[in-house]
Amino acid sequence: MSQLTKLALYDNGNYSILPDGRKWEELIKSSLPLLKTFQFCFYFLFYRNTLDNINRAISSFSTPFYLVEKYWFIRCDFNNQYSALGALYTLPFAFPKMRIDINSCDMSTSTLVTSNIDKKQYESYEKVETLLYNEKCQRPCEAFLTFNISRLVLNTRLPTSWYFLLNNLRHLKIRRHIVMSATGFANFLMNAPQLQSLTILISVLIKLTDSFTNKTVCDQLSKRIQSLTISDTSSIHEYDQNMDEAYILSSIVRIFGNTCEHLSLNLPTIPKTVLPILRNMEQLRSLHICYPYWRCKSNVSATSWFQQSILETNVSDFFFSPDERNFYVWFGK
Repeated sequence: MSQLTKLALYDNGNYSILPDGRKWEELIKSSLPLLKTFQFCFYFLFYRNTLDNINRAISSFSTPFYLVEKYWFIRCDFNNQYSALGALYTLPFAFPKMRIDINSCDMSTSTLVTSNIDKKQYESYEKVETLLYNEKCQRPCEAFLTFNISRLVLNTRLPTSWYFLLNNLRHLKIRRHIVMSATGFANFLMNAPQLQSLTILISVLIKLTDSFTNKTVCDQLSKRIQSLTISDTSSIHEYDQNMDEAYILSSIVRIFGNTCEHLSLNLPTIPKTVLPILRNMEQLRSLHICYPYWRCKSNVSATSWFQQSILETNVSDFFFSPDERNFYVWFGK
């Protein structure tokens, strides 16, 4: 440990104890004399840490050891309007993944107050490649200027003020039902010209395409998406009870059939129904089907269905995992 020159800590939990800068200062001075780089990111629940605790944590990293001797600065993003998540991290932000858990940057504060340094050098988020957008924060924090975001995970709708981050976006994952119209999604796609991978709830896909009828959205998806993952079996009928699985699958083929190479499905339909439809996806190289346990009482019959279905398709190999009800198919091209 005494020879360590760099220490980086990333805590992905929600219940972190706020770090004590004075204890870290003592540890570094006594046991890490060669440490040149100290980086961390801790996420915390605000109601578990009072405002006084947060201020004490920030103050503990404001000693001459950090600000004058080491030039190590921190930032704390939080909102004290109600119980919420917050983040305490070093500047510049040093990790490839960052969560947005606050609804405003108004309460954000940092120890970067020294006048004889280049603040732009430290107020940097260029290493962030994956953004987890969990809370509806209307505007990015003032210093949050980065164009390296390649993966975006949405748990709520992303305001248009964030769209400047989408230029190099390649992977989009929508985890929940978000409040967005098909027109709004079309605007999102226009601002994400490099998008090629989509993970989405089937009910959300139905909504964002106006039941697969919005030409602008469908055309954009058809041209770009090379990898598609559709999940959440139970949500189909939450949106449109008149849609059956065959129509949904045929719509998927129509929209994604020209470009999609990798497809993962979690739909309540038997394999012998799925494969004859999907063989019309000319570019498809791999297929994964999560087959719900309640659809079949026997592993043997499920496997038989699948074997029968692939006889007329150009399949190079397939694998069935009976414990998790997963079918994996690779197509010869």
